[in-house]
Amino acid sequence: MRNGVEWHEAAVLAAGRGGHACLMELLEGLRPSGAAAATHFARVARSLQMPPAAAWRVEMFAAAAYGCDARTLRYLQVKWQRLQRFTDAYGRVTAAAAASSTPDWQAKLDLLIGLGYKRSVDAAAAAAARPDAAARLAFLSLRGFPSDDGACLRVAAAAGNAALVEQLLGSGVPVSEEAVTAAAREGQLGCLQTLTLRGGARVAQDALEAAAVRGHVRVVEWVLVKAPPQALQAPAELMGRNLLTAASMSGCMELMAWLRAWGAGWNPAQWLLAARAGNGEVLSWMLSEGYPLQVRRVRAGLLSLCLQTLIRHFGRFLDIPPGG
Repeated sequence: MRNGVEWHEAAVLAAGRGGHACLMELLEGLRPSGAAAATHFARVARSLQMPPAAAWRVEMFAAAAYGCDARTLRYLQVKWQRLQRFTDAYGRVTAAAAASSTPDWQAKLDLLIGLGYKRSVDAAAAAAARPDAAARLAFLSLRGFPSDDGACLRVAAAAGNAALVEQLLGSGVPVSEEAVTAAAREGQLGCLQTLTLRGGARVAQDALEAAAVRGHVRVVEWVLVKAPPQALQAPAELMGRNLLTAASMSGCMELMAWLRAWGAGWNPAQWLLAARAGNGEVLSWMLSEGYPLQVRRVRAGLLSLCLQTLIRHFGRFLDIPPGG
């Protein structure tokens, strides 16, 4: 605003999720006119098939349900319903409260239920990401909330909640490929091992590449070296053959070096992916490892991008200005 910073709806929601209701309302009041000023809320309005003003309130109230206490939530409900009548037919507000970071999350859920807000099936999955997920899921069940156990397993695996993963598997929840990929992508090796060794799932190529893109060395090492064959959808030799391509986007030199020592092969696409990610250190390492940029096999635009990335990388040590 005054200092030239552009208004964005994300700032409004961030204030609410941070527990700053007054700041959220202040930022809302600074909203400029024009359709482009609230693209997020326009998308929400279309998806929920409600007027933009009502969608605006739903999203703001959900942000408050996550970050503000029950007293503030009640105050906002009374105030905003006078300004713009809105309903939450899809349960976004109760899902936000179920994942709330405030200690009175139970009181907020009881308040919302009493006000007639929908018991969302998404609330259980949202709660599964919290450290005290088991207690939250038990509370939601007592309050009559439905649960998508498969989604809870996926979220718990991604969050590294090994106890909840064990509990859900013990209750007979089947392991989906999405849950395995989520654990691998987030580097949750313990949960990945539980899903495969106890849950009977197998690691697919997509899951392994998701781990490599994030630079999760321990996950990649376990899959390619230590995992039993029955835990993989294909032989480790095939799954890791082109894994350097995915790892080149991570910027993780430890993973790149490990894969090269393991026997992963070079691929021209690695230059493009590393350059697009701005990983000058990776490009420099590829040169030092004897894999030169094959000029004849790349477009002029890619060659320029790679060279610019290398110049920026070495410029840090040679005091070369960014445009020099």
